[in-house]
Amino acid sequence: MRLRIIVCVDMTDRKWQFLSPDPERVASLASELSLPLLAASVLANRGIETLGDAELFLSASLASLTDPDALDGMGPAQRRLARAIRERETIGVVGDYDTDGITGAAQLSLFFREAGARAAIHIPHRLDDGYGVGEDAVRGLWDLGASVLVTCDLGITDHEPLALARGLGMDTIVLDHHRPPESLPPALAVIHPRWSKSPATRHLTGSGLAFMLLAALRRELRRSGFWLTRQEPDLRRYLDLAALGTIADIAPLVGDNRILVKAGLSELSRADCRPGMNALKRVSGLGEGTVGEWDVGFRLAPRINAAGRMAHAREAFDLLVCTEDAQAEELALLLDERNSERRLVEESVLRDAVEKAKSSLEAEPGNALVVAGEGWHAGVVGIVASRIAQMFKGPALVIGLEEGVGHGSGRSFAAFDLFKSLSPMSHLFTRFGGHSQAVGFTLDQDRIPELARWLREDAGRVPEALEEPGLMIDARAELLDLDLPLARTFERLAPFGSGNPEPVFAVEGFSVVTSKIMDGGHARLLLEQRGEKRWAIGFRLVEEGETLPYFTRLAVVPEVNRFRGEESLQLRIVGYRQ
Repeated sequence: MRLRIIVCVDMTDRKWQFLSPDPERVASLASELSLPLLAASVLANRGIETLGDAELFLSASLASLTDPDALDGMGPAQRRLARAIRERETIGVVGDYDTDGITGAAQLSLFFREAGARAAIHIPHRLDDGYGVGEDAVRGLWDLGASVLVTCDLGITDHEPLALARGLGMDTIVLDHHRPPESLPPALAVIHPRWSKSPATRHLTGSGLAFMLLAALRRELRRSGFWLTRQEPDLRRYLDLAALGTIADIAPLVGDNRILVKAGLSELSRADCRPGMNALKRVSGLGEGTVGEWDVGFRLAPRINAAGRMAHAREAFDLLVCTEDAQAEELALLLDERNSERRLVEESVLRDAVEKAKSSLEAEPGNALVVAGEGWHAGVVGIVASRIAQMFKGPALVIGLEEGVGHGSGRSFAAFDLFKSLSPMSHLFTRFGGHSQAVGFTLDQDRIPELARWLREDAGRVPEALEEPGLMIDARAELLDLDLPLARTFERLAPFGSGNPEPVFAVEGFSVVTSKIMDGGHARLLLEQRGEKRWAIGFRLVEEGETLPYFTRLAVVPEVNRFRGEESLQLRIVGYRQ
C-alpha cells in the first residue's frame, strides 16, 4: 500500500484549536456504530449526540430530505404553479446572474418544459440591469404573456418591481435566501429558508429552494392526476444543478444542503449526465471519475459565473438546459474562454486594488478597506474583494467606477457581519443586498468617502469579530492511526465544506528522514514516527531558492487516493508548525 501526504502550506500563522468531545459519547458512538475512536471523535465534534443522529448523518439519503411543505409559502406557490401548468398559462422566471441563480432558473425551466408548460426566462445582465428583478424585466415578461412570475436567488428586496407585477395582474412567487428587509415585497408567496418549520432547511440557497418547490409541485400535480398522461419528471436528474448552486454559494453543508449536495455530486459523476454538464466537465479538465466539492467550487462554478461576469449569464443558462451535444460543446468552450478572460481582468484589477489598499492603510490605518478605481470591471470586483479581505485580514469593499457611478461588491472577514454593518447606511445606495459575508451595491461616486468612514469606524467597534478563525483540530493522532480504512470511513462524512469541515488531526513526534524540493516549490518528504515511515508530498511548500522548513507538528486530513484502479492512503496537510 502506497502512503502519501499532500501538503497545503498556507496556515502557519493560524491558531490551532483542539476540540474536546465528551469521552463517554465518543466511546458510545464507537461501540454502537463499530467505528474507530478517531472517527467517533469526529462525529461527536460535529454535534452528533445519538445513534439515530449518527445514522442519519452518515446516510444523508434523499428519503431524509425535509418535506417541502415545511417551508412557509410553499402551499400557495405549488397550487398556483400547478394551475398555471394545467391551464397552459405562461410562467415567467427570473434567475440571478450567479451560479446559484442560474442553476435554480435552469431547474425551473427544465421542469416546466417536461410538464409541457410555457415558460419565459429572464436572466439579468450584470452591468446593464444590475442586481435584482428590475421593472424592465417585469414588463418584458408581461409582454411575453406571463401571468405568473417566479424569482430565484433574488427578489426579496425588490418592492417596486414586484408591486408593478401585482399591478399588471401577475402572481409572484419569490425564492430567495438573502437577508430579508423589514417589510417583504408584495407577492403571492415568499419562500425563504429562514421561515421554516424544520431547522434542516435553514441554509438552503436559491437552487435548493427551487428543487424543494419542484418536489412540492410534482406532488401537487400527481394528486390531480396530471402525470397519468405525461411522463413524470425524475427530479434526481436535477440534483446536479441543486448541488452546483449550493456549493458555489459556499452554503453550510448541513441538513438538507448536505443531502442535496451528496446526491448531486453522484449525479454529476455520472457519465450520462446532461449534455451541458458533460461538456463543461470536459473543458474543465475533469475526466469520467468522481466529481467532488473541490471540482465544483474551483472548476465548474467559476466557468458558469464567468458568463455573467464578462458577458451575459444567459450563456451559462443556455448551456445547462441545452439538449444537443454539439451546442453544449460550443457553449462550454465559450464559457472556458470567458473564464480565461476573467482571470486576466481579475489579476489586473487586483494589482491596482492592492496598491490602493496599501496607500489607504498608510493614510488611515484600520480594520476595513474601501477601494475604488475607474474602469474596474464590475464583473470581477466581488472576487477581488474576497482576495483583498483575505490578504489584509478585514472586510473589504471594491468598487468599479464609471461615469460617476460605482458598482461595488463587499466581502467580510472572520465573523464580521458586513450586511448588518452597512444596513444603517442604506441611504447611500441606489441598490443594496446580500448577506452577512457578502454584499453587492450601487452608489454615486461622491458617496464613497462617507461609506469608507462608516465601515472603518464600525469595524473598529467590534475587533473581536475580526479575529481570524483558528484551525480546528479534531484530535491528536499517530501516523499509524491514520490508515486507509479510516480514510474510507471519513468518505461517509462527505461532502465537506462550510458547516461540515474535513476531519483534521495533529501529528507530532516524527522526523524527516529525507527530503527533495522539486519544481514549483513542491517537496517530497519521507517521515518516520516510532518505526513507521510515510512519504509526504508538499505542493508549493517553499519559495524558489528557499530551503525546506523544519516541521515539529503537522495537521493532516486522511483521504483515499484513487489512481489507475488502485487505492492508497493520502494524508493532506492543512497546517504545520516549525
